[in-house]
Amino acid sequence: MTTAISEGGEPLLVTWSADPGAGQVTALVPAPANPAWLVRLLHAAAEQGVGPPVSAIVGDEGAVASAGSALDAVAFTGARLTPSPVRSVLHRRTRDGVTRTTITGIDPALRFGGPAAALAFRAAAEGPNPLLPSIVGRSGLTATIRVIRGLQDGVSTVTWMVDAPERAGLLALEAVLDAGALGFRVEPDMLSVSRESLLAELHGHRHSPVEFARALTRYETLGWDGDLVRDPRSALASVSAAQVGEAISGLLKPVVDVLGRT
Repeated sequence: MTTAISEGGEPLLVTWSADPGAGQVTALVPAPANPAWLVRLLHAAAEQGVGPPVSAIVGDEGAVASAGSALDAVAFTGARLTPSPVRSVLHRRTRDGVTRTTITGIDPALRFGGPAAALAFRAAAEGPNPLLPSIVGRSGLTATIRVIRGLQDGVSTVTWMVDAPERAGLLALEAVLDAGALGFRVEPDMLSVSRESLLAELHGHRHSPVEFARALTRYETLGWDGDLVRDPRSALASVSAAQVGEAISGLLKPVVDVLGRT
């Protein structure tokens, strides 16, 4: 949802967005009004029991300093979130002849780092020629597979979602694990295409200060590594094909856990 306000020193633009497990508000505020508006917003959040937020501020030195002071001025009575261990879990639901198989577990960024995990997602699920749909296609099964990143009790997670008739979803996941058991070899061309595709998306966040702040906050909140937004080319430059392959294997770990593979 987007709300535009332009009078009385209020924000020029406020946008609300959400990821699984996290909500976000982004505001474009005139520098003189920024601290007062921010304090009002944070006081309202604190009164509703919201804990200390992750914040990103984009502006000149004075605007950043005054906004930082505003953040320090608000006392959040709620305890800071203590992350709980995330166990890999499976759920299945059938509706109108289609079964949705959902598996949630730890995001590979926690083990392999944000840049390697981001490239693994790009190569496996999000890029121009992602591995996962091609594996399912070669299996001959009718199934749609997606992977979504989010938070669970403050911990970065991945959620696999497979829509298919009856047991075809589980068979599709077995096909993916069969491919994974052979090891995911990320060829140089695949790594290059994934890197350039991801760089194009990350540089797109620099089209405006609002978009930059929104992306930076999102990456920090979800544990994806804010350096990918601040300096994407440097963050991705040192990631090797072998590291991306390992991160793709980490992406499969929740599926391995619940289907009993070793």
